[in-house]
Amino acid sequence: MGALLAVAGTSLGGWYFLGRRHGARPDLILHKIKKEKLQITITERGSLEPADNTFFTCKVKSKTPGGAATSIRGVIDNGSLVKKGDKILELDDSALQDQRDQQKILVYQAKADWKQADLTLTINRLTNEALVGTNQTKVEVSKIILDEYLNGLYVQLRLDLQNKYDMSQSDLFMWQERSVWSERMSRPERGYVTVSQAEADEARHKTAELTVQNFKTQLHVLDKFTREKFRTQYQGDIDEWSRQVRLAQEKLEKQVSLDDAVLRAKYAIYQTQLSRLQEIEREIDDCIIRAPRDGMVVYYVEERARFGQAKGMIANGELVSEGQKLIAVPDMKRMVVNARIHEAMYDKVSKGADRIRQTGFSDTIKGLLALNPQPLDGLFAYAAFELDMEPAFTNEHADEEKILERPGLDAVVRVNAFPDRPLKGHVKFVAPAPSQTDFFNSDVKVYQTYIAVDDESMEGLRPGMDAVVTINVDSTPEPVLTIPLQALLGGADMANKRRCFVMVDGHPAMRDITLGKANETLAEIVEGLQEGDEVVLNPSLLLSDKEKVKYGVSASSSRGGPGAGQGGGRGMGKGGRGKSGRGKSGPNGMQGGPGMPGGAPGMRGGPRSQGGAAPGGKAAASP
Repeated sequence: MGALLAVAGTSLGGWYFLGRRHGARPDLILHKIKKEKLQITITERGSLEPADNTFFTCKVKSKTPGGAATSIRGVIDNGSLVKKGDKILELDDSALQDQRDQQKILVYQAKADWKQADLTLTINRLTNEALVGTNQTKVEVSKIILDEYLNGLYVQLRLDLQNKYDMSQSDLFMWQERSVWSERMSRPERGYVTVSQAEADEARHKTAELTVQNFKTQLHVLDKFTREKFRTQYQGDIDEWSRQVRLAQEKLEKQVSLDDAVLRAKYAIYQTQLSRLQEIEREIDDCIIRAPRDGMVVYYVEERARFGQAKGMIANGELVSEGQKLIAVPDMKRMVVNARIHEAMYDKVSKGADRIRQTGFSDTIKGLLALNPQPLDGLFAYAAFELDMEPAFTNEHADEEKILERPGLDAVVRVNAFPDRPLKGHVKFVAPAPSQTDFFNSDVKVYQTYIAVDDESMEGLRPGMDAVVTINVDSTPEPVLTIPLQALLGGADMANKRRCFVMVDGHPAMRDITLGKANETLAEIVEGLQEGDEVVLNPSLLLSDKEKVKYGVSASSSRGGPGAGQGGGRGMGKGGRGKSGRGKSGPNGMQGGPGMPGGAPGMRGGPRSQGGAAPGGKAAASP
């Protein structure tokens, strides 16, 4: 190793002395300030995943919350190639088979109760309708009887009495005349009629008077009492049967309403039991999972699996819980990179993700199902769609469910298996909550980010392959003056102010400068330097021990070879110390920006990148 460093140092030193003019300090590395377009990027590592990362889940319901629902009876090996329709996983459905048999009995019982309630409703309705009809008939008969009496029997009886009354008056007049004549003729001086005859005629006269008085009394009783008695009696019959009609009608309505409620309740119970039976049958069908397309089988692995905390291994005999993700056959033509970004860059990247607008297509369908002329049928249809059909419907009509209003930030994806084939991509999604971190970086907040690979012509990509993603966060519209980060001195407490050494008349001089935007290697110069100025890239060689402590520069950083760069001031982000050597940062580089507005503070260790030391680390010679 020492020999290699010696050779490297000799080669770089020769290049330096041949390529640059000999200065007053040959150990200083100089850089000429120039204008260039500053590209603000974030580089992170990740792994490939299918874009349609839709895993089949266990749809068997658990008997207890959080408990196991069933177990895996058989599963195809992870990574196996399958054809569409091939069985890839089977869950144990023996318990479901027993449940189905028991549920069928409950369905038959509920159906019998429903039919009995329907029969009871029909019988009670017909019985009460007949009673209403009978009472209405009696009302009409009573009205006819009243009318018959008032306009028939009463009139007839009165005419008969009146006739008899008139005839009795005629008889009375006749016997009155007769008795007067008989009385004159029976006088002694005349003697034409005997006394007994005269007395008989007088008796007849008295009888005629009584007959007239009798018929007159009968007419009076008929008009004043008998007529009113029968009218009241018959009207009472009408009123009574009318009340019976109203009572029967109300009983009919109440009984029908009660029987209808019972019928609906029995029907609802039947539908519930039938729905449960259908649900069990669907669960039995869902116990066999088949490949939706030609492709490769991928087991679901939880994010916590790498910490040894994951449960639910995918293997024969393993227990699975309700809703647990199991297996998938993804579309290999559409891939994404699952990466994590540091919390310091969350705001910039999250605003640059795909902007999706939900159309509410499935909600519209649910609303139409609810608008059924039969409210109960609409309710059942709405519930069935929401509980069972909506996930599959949403997946099938994904294009109608959402609209892409704006694509995310551009990115470049380099798969480690194909390092010479950079792929185009863009930021698809950034998680709103931080991901679970590992034990060694528990204080670092990172956010899961998906970067879509737009180049679908690339073959050979497989889930789980390591990849490096470079996200283009921002850039200057025009070329600006830039300075390498390893030339800067100062920390976050100086805001956007920093210091550097500038060569003036062949000698280094410290100067205050103002910075603008920055990326992992360069920072924009707003004030303090001009194009053509030369700055020192290893300023630690010019600092005293006190100044090294002030600017956070370690003594070891000044022992680097010709290719070693000086780390800048402490960045705003968290992370380990970056290392640089021979012009490249080590694998833990890019740990925190220079701490100025628009910089790249706080990025985690990423892949190697051109440009020297890490923004927030201290430069040191790499082996």
